[in-house]
This record gives sequence, structure tokens and C-alpha cells, in this order.
Amino acid sequence: MTKIFPEKKTYESDNSKSLSWKDVRPLPESKKITTLIYKILPIEEADAAHKILKEGGHVGKVVLSVSGEEWKCQKRY
Repeated sequence: MTKIFPEKKTYESDNSKSLSWKDVRPLPESKKITTLIYKILPIEEADAAHKILKEGGHVGKVVLSVSGEEWKCQKRY
């Protein structure tokens, strides 16, 4: 395993195959991969979102909602 970002807990397999953007881009639409959402917060709570990211320990994306409406996504937390 190769550490991608030294300050984060992100690793990549040493024998992974490289994919181009055109290979990866259709995967979410085809439901072959999904985004894991940890929490959706209104833009007014950006400080809280930053704190979650800085502290780590979360699994998934922290999303800021700018329109007041939650995105159509699957929450898995």
C-alpha cells in the first residue's frame, strides 16, 4: 500500500490499475459505485463541517447544502 496523502488515512494499492476519467465518470450514473454521505449540513454550518473533517473519524463525505434543499442521495450513516 502507498500512502497518497501523508496527513490523511488514505492508501492506494501498489498494484492498482490506472483508470482514465472517461472510464470512471459513468460509474455513479450506472449505480456501479455510490458516494457515501456522512452528513449534510446547511452552508451556515460550514464551521461545524470543517471541524468534522479536521477531527477525522468520519466515514464518507461531509456535504454543504447551499440551496436549503437536501440532495437526492442515499445517506448511509
